[in-house]
Amino acid sequence: MLEGVIERNPAVKGTAPRVALKERAVLTPEQAADLITAETDDTWRLMWMLAFMTGMRQGERLGLTRDELRRDGDRLVVLVEWQAQRLTKREVEDLSKGVECTPLGNGMYRTRPKTEKGRRAIPLPEALAAQLLAYIERHGVNRDGLVFHDDRGLPLTGGVERRRWHRALDRIGAGHEYVPHSARHTTATILNRLGLDDVTRTAIMGHSRVSTTNEIYTHVELDRLVAATDGVERAIEG
Repeated sequence: MLEGVIERNPAVKGTAPRVALKERAVLTPEQAADLITAETDDTWRLMWMLAFMTGMRQGERLGLTRDELRRDGDRLVVLVEWQAQRLTKREVEDLSKGVECTPLGNGMYRTRPKTEKGRRAIPLPEALAAQLLAYIERHGVNRDGLVFHDDRGLPLTGGVERRRWHRALDRIGAGHEYVPHSARHTTATILNRLGLDDVTRTAIMGHSRVSTTNEIYTHVELDRLVAATDGVERAIEG
């Protein structure tokens, strides 16, 4: 219709089939801890820690850059501003004019989060922050500033992560009904159990906008976010 090939959309006369809602399988905090502990590769151990302890989406983790790590006093904060996602040539061509999209290799592109709500600040638990900085010191970042990359300096892909995730599940005897995105559900569940207010929980998960370094946020707000991520870390690691 948009291209003028047909005058009306025949699909609007059809009735959409009813789809049975399926509840997503979610790992418990104990299972999350087991999965992290059993991981033998330091890259993927950090990936799982970020997934469970911060609620970062897959693309946000794969696209994490050194510049997104900022200091606020003695606390290391992830300023989520980018994501890495796989796009076809056609999808890139169809992007609206002005949309930021940079090729990274391996079919991956750096783009902004889908909404402004996805751009947020997440304070890291101290132990996770220390491990992440030590990892960067050992491995360095690639030419695009990506923290996670392969031996050739190319970005990691979602397909690679899924394979590694399945191996991690196999180590702890968990089924493949759990997907990487389910880690966010584990995080959200823990935040809810901690009794945190809605504003703090949605700020961590990226469902509402959080002030970044471009806008002054109060220390009360930061303290609440710190309490949230530290609480998730304690729930997972004990």
